[in-house]
Amino acid sequence: MKIAVCDSELPNIQEFISLLRTKLDSYSIHTTIVPYDSREILYKKLSKSYDYDIIILDGNTEHMRNIVTVETIRGVGSKARMVYVNSPNDCAMVAYKNESHRCYLKNGLDELLEECIAVVMAKRDVAPHCFTYNFLEGTRTLNAEQIVYVESKGRKLTFNIDGDNDAPYHLNRKLDVIERELHYCGFLRIHQSYLVNIKFIEEMTKYWAKTSTGVSLPIPKAKYKEVKEKYGEMRGWLSD
Repeated sequence: MKIAVCDSELPNIQEFISLLRTKLDSYSIHTTIVPYDSREILYKKLSKSYDYDIIILDGNTEHMRNIVTVETIRGVGSKARMVYVNSPNDCAMVAYKNESHRCYLKNGLDELLEECIAVVMAKRDVAPHCFTYNFLEGTRTLNAEQIVYVESKGRKLTFNIDGDNDAPYHLNRKLDVIERELHYCGFLRIHQSYLVNIKFIEEMTKYWAKTSTGVSLPIPKAKYKEVKEKYGEMRGWLSD
């Protein structure tokens, strides 16, 4: 689950993100939460190949700005569910037409949080990110959340799957192609030969990524800082 929280005007934004992550953790939902200081920065980031499941926005702004926001986000091909917090009544039609949600800061942050969680859970009920591949072992449909990492050896890829006794599976395809497909499901390219599901990264140290399945994967020294920063962004926190 990927969530963008946009606008510095959102009240207590860091507290909001912290509580949101805590609440989602209680549901055992792996999430990446990325804050944006402005809508303009978010616009530049979004594309058909870079999207979020949920975009949380400050709705307490001029009506036309909300319309422009929706049109811009949809215009780049984003299918994210948008949540307007503190949204005024004149935002109702904008939200209705674009299947967005309005949340009000009534008695405090906790109540607003509960409304946002309801939206997230509703989104969670939609079919998970599943991909069908014609492996050398036969055709398989995989839930992206079960893929621990994909390794490239020559022209062959090896898919390592959590909890699948028939795995690993092998596929004749370039890792670059699979990276484009899985990147927005929480996968990080840590090495020319490794694409890893950050859900399974237990620890990242110089110059290794240790997975919760007990496998340690190498990170090139020249790319370590870049990989660590990207990992931090995807996990919703900034690297030191």
